[in-house]
Amino acid sequence: MKIQIISLPRSGSSYLRSMIDFHISNDNYFSISEPFNKEKKFIINEVLHKLKTHDVVLVKNHLNQLLDLEKKYFDKFKEIPWTTFFLMRKNLFNMTISRCISLISGIWDIHDGELTQTLHIDKDFFLYNFEWTLKYTYLLYNNCLSINYKKMIFYEDLFFDNFLDLKTLNLESYYKGQEIITKKNIKKELVVDNLQELLDLSKSYFEKNIYNIDLGVFTLDA
Repeated sequence: MKIQIISLPRSGSSYLRSMIDFHISNDNYFSISEPFNKEKKFIINEVLHKLKTHDVVLVKNHLNQLLDLEKKYFDKFKEIPWTTFFLMRKNLFNMTISRCISLISGIWDIHDGELTQTLHIDKDFFLYNFEWTLKYTYLLYNNCLSINYKKMIFYEDLFFDNFLDLKTLNLESYYKGQEIITKKNIKKELVVDNLQELLDLSKSYFEKNIYNIDLGVFTLDA
């Protein structure tokens, strides 16, 4: 089986990938996170070869990185018989705040108690990233790359229980009978000192709904 997770940053994809990775790894197994992230400087042809030749594969991709990929590479990647899951986050405000915290702090895997200083997030900086979140949420939710996917799942519907989350993906047969430890996320109200101001700003901006986001699915809440 070749499993692909397509998500956006701050959607729970690191947890989901590490959890699946723990349970499905075997002798002829290859796992990679964000192979098309230009900052990681992977050699794309080498990555594609490994993705094709290993029997069991797990890859996590962010949509924005797939969209930036050269067509010749994307076409080769798409030829691989993937079992694809879309992972999204319903709460677009929390997703954006989490993105801003990581961009400002430079830490992308932050857990409760690990960030000691409080942050003040500039309104223009927040709106820029909120716009980014809305744009790519719309594109992923509407499957802009026309990828055949098995299931769309949401961060808010994850149990953070290995067996139950594997069962959600119909992968419970891989369960090894033990759990990987999941750390608690930071409490954003204790880290961002102008959280309410940014929430009010996001609601005002969201009313324009320029990307025609499905308001029955996606929300704003601190």
